[in-house]
Amino acid sequence: MPPNIEFSYEFFPVGQGLFSYGSLGPLRREQPFFQWVYDCGTDSEPKQQTIDGALDIMAARTSGQDQLNLLFISHLHEDHINGISSLLRRLKSVDTVLLPYVSFERLVLFAIEGGIDGNDPVFRFFTDPVGYLTSQGDVVIERILFVLPSGESGVAEEDQAPKFPEAPQGAMLVAKATAPEGAAYVTNAENGKGPIREFLPAGGSITVDAFWVFIPYNDDLRVVLPPQWISEVQQRKAKLASVASVEDRSLALYELKTLYRDLFGSAKQNALSLYLYTGPLVEIQPPRRMHIRVDLSTYETGARHRTRLWAHASSHDPEQPKASLIYTGDGTLKAKHRLDRMIDFFGQHRIDRCAVFQVMHHGSRYNWCSGLAARIAPCFSIFSSEPGKAQTYHPHAEVVKDFLPYCPIQVDTISGVKCEGRLHW
Repeated sequence: MPPNIEFSYEFFPVGQGLFSYGSLGPLRREQPFFQWVYDCGTDSEPKQQTIDGALDIMAARTSGQDQLNLLFISHLHEDHINGISSLLRRLKSVDTVLLPYVSFERLVLFAIEGGIDGNDPVFRFFTDPVGYLTSQGDVVIERILFVLPSGESGVAEEDQAPKFPEAPQGAMLVAKATAPEGAAYVTNAENGKGPIREFLPAGGSITVDAFWVFIPYNDDLRVVLPPQWISEVQQRKAKLASVASVEDRSLALYELKTLYRDLFGSAKQNALSLYLYTGPLVEIQPPRRMHIRVDLSTYETGARHRTRLWAHASSHDPEQPKASLIYTGDGTLKAKHRLDRMIDFFGQHRIDRCAVFQVMHHGSRYNWCSGLAARIAPCFSIFSSEPGKAQTYHPHAEVVKDFLPYCPIQVDTISGVKCEGRLHW
């Protein structure tokens, strides 16, 4: 028999950014046996203070545990990654880091679009992601898993159902793929040192103890870069490396910025985001009973004020328990065909189990299409943003209006939200 477990999803108060933590554990609020983080960053000032405050909340929530099973990085925008360094420096170990795979030439392009300077420490993330992640404090990262573009095939289903363990241990089963052409910049390990570098195939997933699943969706479209861009970046690869001088790196980046304007103009090329579906693997054996509740927490001057928003028991519908979470990062679903691709990839049966939906790009109208909310129909819709922030003003009114029937919740620099549930087999 599968174990009875508690699960939690939490969105920390980082305002215009995203920082989410989740856990699985036995009943009666014992220490969790599995923990994950999806993104860690903010654009809300003061940035470092905002990140540190959220990390303090996480430390209190985990009773100071310094080990993480999974760290997901949706994409390389500053407001989603500028807290990664601080997070890693508080940890002793991370089992697996997942991020979308893109070529070296595109990563450099993303750095230019993000306004990253050659003397910015985070620039190394764009030229040597493995080196950047493993250089943050004393943290030990066991494996870095690059998620390949998901294509049109959908989730690869298991040929036969795995067996439940007698007791949950947090054991992960990970699908693997061969390295794509041009991936040497992330696969080459110095003297065999550092984390294992592997690739998650299109439609691949991670299962935990045969009762919980993580399904990443890399919505990257096939982008053909101009041959001139590829050639010029390759010629400057050595000067872009972290071992090069700041002067050489800055000059190489300046030359590429000039070429970028000539080749791409003002059209943004970075629409990449790693979506994530996570929830109970009910295809194996539906739970007998499921409870979920949602608390809105407000953090002011060190105090926490909690408001119970909703409590629900879905024992009446064990075949379709709404207990899953879908992260979108800054995903672009403005075009209907991209929304259709995401739904087709995860499968309608998983979409129907979505209890919590993180609304893409802080609720921007430019990443949304009318009627999107009804296609997902979650119990709760999470907007992580700083309303009224100049230049963005996220979330946009029409997006909030679309999600009004699905309990929109604003996470800002003051308020966070925690969703807790129990599964009984």
